[in-house]
Amino acid sequence: MLQQNASITYDAFLAAIEAGDRAALTRTFRNAEVLQVDAEMPVFFWIADRSRALMVVQTFGGQDEHGFTTSDLALINALLTTRDRYSRAADTPAP
Repeated sequence: MLQQNASITYDAFLAAIEAGDRAALTRTFRNAEVLQVDAEMPVFFWIADRSRALMVVQTFGGQDEHGFTTSDLALINALLTTRDRYSRAADTPAP
């Protein structure tokens, strides 16, 4: 595991992501039927008062959307962390 603020090359980063994906597929989801696609899959989320969230997945081509609500604080905190990471990467402050 990398130390916080450690340098990593882009290729090493991709290799680490791929290794994590393979581990999840062979361990965590070993009994699942898996279909991998080589396309973007937009996922949208909205969070209200840090206590409720709505997640939406857009179908290929954007014709339909399917979503769900949650009050699972662990999932909401993970979504907030994801938002913050994307905001930092884009150099845009999170609201």
